[in-house]
Amino acid sequence: MPTIDFSVTVDNKDRAYDVENEESTVNFLEIGQSIEALYGQAMNDGTIEWIPGTSLALKSWSADDTEMDFQASDCFEGMDGTYYRGQYHPDGMSLYDMAVDVLADAQVDYRDYWIDPYLKNVLVVNPMPVVAHKEALQLIANAGRCILYQDRTGRIILKSSFVPDMEAASDNETYFSHASAILDHAEKEAYALPGQDYTGTSGAQYFLPRQTTNGATYLNTGYVSEAVAEEDGLFADNPTVEITTEAAYKCFGLTLEFGRNWPDTVIFHAYYNNAAMEDYTVPGLTQTYVVSHEFPEFDRLVLEFSKGCPNNRVVLDNIIFGDSTDYVLEYGVELTKTPKGTQLTKVRELQVVRTIYNLSTEDAKELARETISVTALDNRYTFYFSNPSYDLKTYVPVYVEATNMVQNGSFDTGVTGWLNAQYDAARKCTYVVSEDGNAVHIVQTVQMISGHKYYLRGNFMREESPGEYSGNDECDLVRAIANRESFNINLRPEAIAPDGVWHTKSAIDTVETTGEWDLRIYTYGNKRLYTDSLLLVDLTAAWGIGNEPDIEWCDKFIGYFTIASIPKYGCEIVDSSAYYATVELTGITGPTEVVVTGRDYVTTQSKVSRQLNPTGSLEAWNNPLVSDTVHAANLADWIGDYMKSDREYDLSYRGEPRIDANDIAFLENKYVPDLLIRVTDHTLKFNGGLSSTIKARRDMSYVATAKNRLAGQ
Repeated sequence: MPTIDFSVTVDNKDRAYDVENEESTVNFLEIGQSIEALYGQAMNDGTIEWIPGTSLALKSWSADDTEMDFQASDCFEGMDGTYYRGQYHPDGMSLYDMAVDVLADAQVDYRDYWIDPYLKNVLVVNPMPVVAHKEALQLIANAGRCILYQDRTGRIILKSSFVPDMEAASDNETYFSHASAILDHAEKEAYALPGQDYTGTSGAQYFLPRQTTNGATYLNTGYVSEAVAEEDGLFADNPTVEITTEAAYKCFGLTLEFGRNWPDTVIFHAYYNNAAMEDYTVPGLTQTYVVSHEFPEFDRLVLEFSKGCPNNRVVLDNIIFGDSTDYVLEYGVELTKTPKGTQLTKVRELQVVRTIYNLSTEDAKELARETISVTALDNRYTFYFSNPSYDLKTYVPVYVEATNMVQNGSFDTGVTGWLNAQYDAARKCTYVVSEDGNAVHIVQTVQMISGHKYYLRGNFMREESPGEYSGNDECDLVRAIANRESFNINLRPEAIAPDGVWHTKSAIDTVETTGEWDLRIYTYGNKRLYTDSLLLVDLTAAWGIGNEPDIEWCDKFIGYFTIASIPKYGCEIVDSSAYYATVELTGITGPTEVVVTGRDYVTTQSKVSRQLNPTGSLEAWNNPLVSDTVHAANLADWIGDYMKSDREYDLSYRGEPRIDANDIAFLENKYVPDLLIRVTDHTLKFNGGLSSTIKARRDMSYVATAKNRLAGQ
């Protein structure tokens, strides 16, 4: 991770920065205050050109009688809080969304960072381990083949750092054209075409086969447009070729290689994230044309041929992208000393470790047990786990004994205990339906106690069938002697809509008369009303008079049972990840023992290898986010290029404020033309004049591109 350390020393004139001087500005300094640095260059005309330097946070300061020292660092210095929100995502979570979550957890404003949209397409399933926020961002950057840094305005940047895969296509190409082949840098073959002055008189000519639909094989051509230029070189519809890249790409020039007759003018349309970045017109093309232009970063480049060769198609054999930088460190120009090169230890083989998460086959176990202090205002507590876990549950181990007063409320084995009940064996539930509009009900008698509060709940579903519903449905308790109705769960159409879906309904009421009551489910309706999991609990008998929970509590914490020990107090998980659970307690204050149970994920490891050299060391690279084989292979190629770059350079040069760590540049070398290096450490000093040192490593990421470019010259 690139870090920025900034130090400045100023003259303590008249001891203006004395810490004992009450009027000194030093007394207004605070840790974390913003420090912005600008570099100014005096021009020949007397003006000053300012270059943004950096925006940092003040870390410390000190003063003596002669000097005042300030030290500042980048935003990552303060991102040492711990990230616990890692979660296993079986369907995958994009690295983009994961980075946003880490930054939000670190309380970084969304305006203070930029994340490469490419990361929206990189999915991982593994949870982020418990690490500092800055380490979490670095793991994301590594898993996405990105670099992480703070830019000169203080923004956090997460950006792709590899040569992206490219694809070329066109919606205006003839049947023997291969637009996708213009990026392979291969020599192309050509057919004899009827274009004006296109076909020569040499003895070797290939003539077009007839266009067929039976999979005929054609020569290895590049792009050949369907459109033919008119006599004036213009097209009715300008032919286009579109190049899309896997991630953002920036280049300094490119080379176009055309067939025997070449067009006159091309317009480059550069887009990034669907936003137009630039329209650049190049007239006066030749058969091999080098476009010397610094293109903006793009992920889509459209070549529009606005003027062709009269009476000819556009024939584009190859497009070769140029350098990724235009900065050169040369002897006698930038360098003040000869570079010092070091041969690093060779790496024979790189192994990228894949971590695979699996569910446990063991029963849930106790993950945490702790006595906490609960108040009415502070009724939440967070438990942290040492291992990634799932299937989390929590409870307070204080119980009440309760019995479901409904006999056979589950209907698993039939309708025993019920009068007039009909049974649906497939659904394992009972149902009622009125064929003629008269009331139909099923009944079970239960014993109730005066003054006791009861909780009634059930699952209900109305049949999904053609035709309009008419009638009324209800679940209630009726005093058999006095015909007094209680509870009365409303099951009208609007209460349990839509049809064909189970709905849970409940009620709480206090009974005023001891004796037998009829538990009824009745209907006037012409569609079946299915009923399942009926539960009736005497809350007063279980919790005691005045301590009965309310209906919201019962709905949340009481599940279906026949005879059970029910947790006396409400305790639920309101927030969790693979590494923590935040519980909320209701109905209790004071010291309370809380238990969290769950299962640990079972992890296994596998490796993807890349051979780098015949001899050397074996290096393993373990990023816990990586589980997929293709993902690991891409990382092995990316990291392998870095490890294969086994030359390191120490450079002294005149000092350039524009250079940052992770920048790439060309280094003049007698034996390797266009030697590409990546800056790993850049120290810039100013003491009346600029001077600088660089630590850099040879960069192999663009070697293949450079070779192709040189081969094309």
